[in-house]
Amino acid sequence: MATQTKSDKGTTTEAVAEDTMEHLQEAKEHLKDAASAGCKAAAEARTAAGAEMDELLDKGRDMLCEAQGLIRKHPVAAFGVAFAAGWVLARLTRR
Repeated sequence: MATQTKSDKGTTTEAVAEDTMEHLQEAKEHLKDAASAGCKAAAEARTAAGAEMDELLDKGRDMLCEAQGLIRKHPVAAFGVAFAAGWVLARLTRR
């Protein structure tokens, strides 16, 4: 009873091979779905990051224009602030 014939072993091997192929196909489909979901999430993140970057650039331009307006309106004060900031930085980096 413990002995199997050659044809029984062949059938068992074929069944195992077929079962393995089915598992591999399922794994392939899962990986394909996961890769697709990852690509979709990356595209959405790229779009969101692009929109955020545009918004930050606009804010930076607005701040620069505002600073230029203040410098034109008060040139002596702007020079004094720049001089003081330079003096403080020089004192801090000397030590």
